Amino acid sequence: MVEVVSVSTIIHTLFNVLLSHRYIASLLSILLWPIYPRRTVRLLFPSPSSSEPTATIVCATVHPSPNFLSSIDSWLANLPDEIIIVTAPPAHNQQRISDLLSSLPHHPPPSTKIIVLAAKAANKRQQLALGFRRSTSEVTVIADDDTTWSPSTLRTLLSPFTHLPRLGAVFPEVQIRPSSSGRVFGIWEELARVRLFGDAIDGRISMLLDGGVFCGSGTTAAYRGAILKDEAFQRFFTQEKAFGPKRENKKLNAGDDQTLTRWLCREGWDVLVLPHFDYGVVGGRERGLRRGEVATTMRDSWRHFGQVLRWSRSDWLANLRAVGPGKEGRVAWRRQPFTAWTRVAWCLGSFTFVVEFLRVWDGRASGNAGWIFRVNDRWEVLAHIVLSRLLRYLPFLLCHYRGIKALVVAVLFLGYLYVQQGVKVWALLTLGDRMLRDAPSISRPNDRVQKDAPFKWKFADEYAK
Repeated sequence: MVEVVSVSTIIHTLFNVLLSHRYIASLLSILLWPIYPRRTVRLLFPSPSSSEPTATIVCATVHPSPNFLSSIDSWLANLPDEIIIVTAPPAHNQQRISDLLSSLPHHPPPSTKIIVLAAKAANKRQQLALGFRRSTSEVTVIADDDTTWSPSTLRTLLSPFTHLPRLGAVFPEVQIRPSSSGRVFGIWEELARVRLFGDAIDGRISMLLDGGVFCGSGTTAAYRGAILKDEAFQRFFTQEKAFGPKRENKKLNAGDDQTLTRWLCREGWDVLVLPHFDYGVVGGRERGLRRGEVATTMRDSWRHFGQVLRWSRSDWLANLRAVGPGKEGRVAWRRQPFTAWTRVAWCLGSFTFVVEFLRVWDGRASGNAGWIFRVNDRWEVLAHIVLSRLLRYLPFLLCHYRGIKALVVAVLFLGYLYVQQGVKVWALLTLGDRMLRDAPSISRPNDRVQKDAPFKWKFADEYAK
């Protein structure tokens, strides 16, 4: 006689599977993430047997961020061979950016050439592709217009290329710096810092286990120039389409970082995540930016979720293609099985709040369905939910917050995670048409560029070194 499984048993079983996955992944993260930096320390310094490669910085922008001049100034302190800034119509944009560059706090060093180009349309992928083609260096570094570097960042990004001949890209762990002049983090910036710590853990663990990453840094990343100039890559990068009806008219604008990451995996290139050795306050007056540091700003308001929505759409599209039945999926599962699984887990994890809600709503003791976690009331269920969600972030919360502030940030971040899941679901439902116009380079038409660049004192004397 076939035994009918009750709905309650199904809910309890799914909840147990969810908790088991979260606890195992969190404990694995806490144990392994401190090990990764020790594996990469030697790569932070150039190989004595190889010369340092030349480097070009490519930045795509239409309406420059308020920190644009600060960003350019910090890049110049790294002495790149070229800086290529690619804007888009209308025609006066090119002249406007050239005029902005004339007001830089410091004159560019003689060894660095600054080029301003204009693409045919305000499409970030098209703008970047133009910059890739014009680059004449061995390594091309993509940088957002609100990204600030320490004076040693470029050298740190280039060093691994002198050690590893099959290395295709280097991704730094990006930090948040305060957007306010008072060097104090707002609440949205605090939450973004905790989220970035979780992303850094994911990158380190996947690098240790199979050498892959879920998504390379879109804020700053260094790539071999030959990869980006390859005609097959240029077609793949600029012609990728969105899902949905009338797909032939939906060339993607956003999601360039995910596309680059997938191409590297598909073509057999290795990648490297450069660890940030101290998750301290970025941009403090006493400490400044550390060796190899990359810092960016985050919207300190609820509008921050607009960025999360854009990223989520890009992640959905990349995940559905990267682990599918085609050639790309087969290569991903063969070369980087753990990273491929994290893509699947990301998709499934977007709906785990449903399982949590059903388990709390059911409220009964686990009984025979509690084969691992036997809970007897709703309070125990809620305690497991909170602990399983926050366990992987505890090292960051305990190291950077004290007393009641740690508790407040933890509670707010728990709510942030639920809102983020809701944003992921909405991103899936609106995956089609919105992918066309989502792009960071056209999202700030009303911001004014600050002529007095923050942190300029840090880079004042670096050009002579």
